[in-house]
Amino acid sequence: MATPILELPVGLVLTFSELLFVHFYLDIEAHLKNVDLKACGFLHLFINPLNLYIMAKSKNNVVTHGLSGKVGDILVFRQLHGETVVAKAPRQKTAEDTPKQKAHKLKFQEAVVYGKSSLADPVTKELYRDRAEADPDKGLSAYTVAVADFLNAPEITEIDISDYNGKSGDMIRIKVTDDFDVKTVTVRIENADGTLVEEGAALEAGITWDYTATKNSTDLSGAKIIVRATDLPDNLTEKTENL
Repeated sequence: MATPILELPVGLVLTFSELLFVHFYLDIEAHLKNVDLKACGFLHLFINPLNLYIMAKSKNNVVTHGLSGKVGDILVFRQLHGETVVAKAPRQKTAEDTPKQKAHKLKFQEAVVYGKSSLADPVTKELYRDRAEADPDKGLSAYTVAVADFLNAPEITEIDISDYNGKSGDMIRIKVTDDFDVKTVTVRIENADGTLVEEGAALEAGITWDYTATKNSTDLSGAKIIVRATDLPDNLTEKTENL
C-alpha cells in the first residue's frame, strides 16, 4: 500500500471544488516530497482512509481529449499537466467542517493570496520562477512554488552550543532548513530569570548559521538560548536550548 501524503477523517465527503483543492494540494505535497507525478503511467494519489484516488490518465483518446467537468454522479474529468485525468466523482458534503479543517482551509487561502502577491513582485516572481524552471519535468510554476513556500515554515534542526561558555567571542552554530530558502536567523540569550544577556543576527556560513557572542555572562546556570528563523513569506519558527 502506498504511503499517504494527505490524510482526511473517516466519513469526510468532498464537493467538486474541494476535490480540485485536494488535487492542487497534492501537487504541492509532491513538490515538497520530490515526487514526480508526471512520471507515473497511472496516477494513483491515495488519500487514506477515504480511499479517494485518480484512477487513470486518458492518452490519445479523441473522445475524452480536453474534457473537463463532472459526468453525472460517477466520474470527474480534469486537465492535469496537459493530460486528461479521470477520477471518481465525490459525494455531496453534508457535515460542517471541523475546526482543524477550517484552519487548514484558512491557511491555504492565505497561501493563495501570498502566491498571487509574489507573482506581482518582479523580484520574488523571478526567485520562484527560477526554482520552478530548475526541474521542468515536475511541471511546476512560480505560483505553485510560492504557495508551497508559504505553507511550510523553516525547521531548526540543530543548535550547537558546544563552543559557547558565556564569553564574548564564543560561537553558537545553528542548522536550519526550508523547502525554499531561509531568510533570517536570530539568537537571543537570556539568564535564568528571563533577563536579556544579548541578542543579534546569526550569519549564514555554508551549512550553518553562526552567531558570535558579544558579551560575557558570569552565570550560565538555568540560562537559555532562543533561536528564531524566518523564510521568504515570513513564516517564523522558534526553538529553545537550555544551558
